[in-house]
Amino acid sequence: MNKKFIRLSWIVLPFFFCTSCEYELDKINYVEIEKPQSVDYKVQINAPTDGTGEYVIKYSLIKFDLELPENIYELYFRLYRGNDDNYDSFYVTRANPYASLSWFNPGEYTLKCDISLGSTNTGSLADISGYERYGKTFEWKIILQQNPNPTLNLRYERLTDTTFKLSWDKPDPDYGEIDYYRISDWWYDVLDTTTETSYVVTLSQWDNKEYYVRAYFKESYLSPLESYVYINNYLN
Repeated sequence: MNKKFIRLSWIVLPFFFCTSCEYELDKINYVEIEKPQSVDYKVQINAPTDGTGEYVIKYSLIKFDLELPENIYELYFRLYRGNDDNYDSFYVTRANPYASLSWFNPGEYTLKCDISLGSTNTGSLADISGYERYGKTFEWKIILQQNPNPTLNLRYERLTDTTFKLSWDKPDPDYGEIDYYRISDWWYDVLDTTTETSYVVTLSQWDNKEYYVRAYFKESYLSPLESYVYINNYLN
C-alpha cells in the first residue's frame, strides 16, 4: 500500500506543483493594458511653403507654433543634410520657440522632432524600464535661404518749410511680427511710438537733426532693427 501511495504521489504532486506555479505567475504578472489618454499637442513650423510642401526659411531663424502639455518643457530637434548618420541637433522650449540656423549653409534639409509623452502606465517591466512609451515623430522638409536681415530704409520728404515726413519699410513678416516702432531724436529722446510706417516731425527754419526709428518685434528673442536719417533743414 505504501508503494502504491508513493507511485500516486509522483503523478499527482507534479501536476499540483505546475498548476500552482502557473496560477501564481499569472496572478503576479498579469496587468490589463489600457490605451493612453489622448493628448492634444502641435508642433508646426511658422514659415511659408513652396509648391511642393517644403518650408522656406528665408532667414537664419526658424520659428515654431507649439501647443504642448504642461509636462513637456523642451523639444529635441535633429537637422539632417544627406544621410541619417550625419545630423546636428538643437533644443526649443515653450518660452522661446525658435532656433538660429546661422551656422548652416543654404540648401535643402530634413528636420525631425521626437516627442515622448510619457509611459503607458501599465506597470509592466517595459514600462518601468522606459521601453514602453508613447508619443509622435514630426518630420519636415525645409529650404534654408539665409537672406540678410531686413532693413527699415528710413527716409524723409518735405511737407512744408518746417515739417518733414519720416517713412520706412515694414520688415518682412517672415522675419518677425512687428509690435511697434519707436521714434527718437539724436539725443535718443523718445518722441513717440506707433504701429504705422510714417511719422511727421517739425524742425525750426535753421534746424539740423538726426532721427532714429527702431522696430520692436513681438518675438522677444529678436533684437530691434534700427535706422536713422539726418535732416539738414538749412540746405533744403
